[in-house]
Amino acid sequence: MEVKGLGGHGAYPRGGKSALDIGWELVRESRKIVASLRSHPLFVPSLALMWGKMEGGDSSYIIPERCSLQCAFPFPPHYTLEEVKGMILDLEKQYPVAIAIEDENPAWEISLQEEVVRRLESAVVEVTHKEPVYAGMPSWTDATYLFEKGLKSLVFGAGDLALAHSPREGVSIEELERLAGIFLSFLG
Repeated sequence: MEVKGLGGHGAYPRGGKSALDIGWELVRESRKIVASLRSHPLFVPSLALMWGKMEGGDSSYIIPERCSLQCAFPFPPHYTLEEVKGMILDLEKQYPVAIAIEDENPAWEISLQEEVVRRLESAVVEVTHKEPVYAGMPSWTDATYLFEKGLKSLVFGAGDLALAHSPREGVSIEELERLAGIFLSFLG
């Protein structure tokens, strides 16, 4: 999102319109869009806006004339890509913003009755002696490409997704050994 404000001297904030202030409002509105989507039983907690970047301004003495935002809008499978894009692009009617969608992927789901799901479920039970917990993947993965080619795909692995792509990311040896056992059972 490229936001256009009205620059001016920072000592007279009412003499302009801060693009950063508009940007904050766009983040709030974007969060509302994702929160307004009907829930899906496999997404607990509900999906949330992935707001990753905001840049703008040069100095506390200058009202920022421009800023840019980067957000990802996750949505559950019962929405189409076109529906969600329409909600996002409607922001251009309300705010001085130009929105460019850099990447788009449909939401998809696989039936819990598919053979690949049942085989993985059996492998999990065999190795962990616990029933698996099903959940939706709240972000993009390479499984999207497989799904688009008609391959029944699952997202499964070790570690805590909340820690991924951060300095705290890590997986214990115990988790990796358990994951290896599950994969061997699945392939067996």
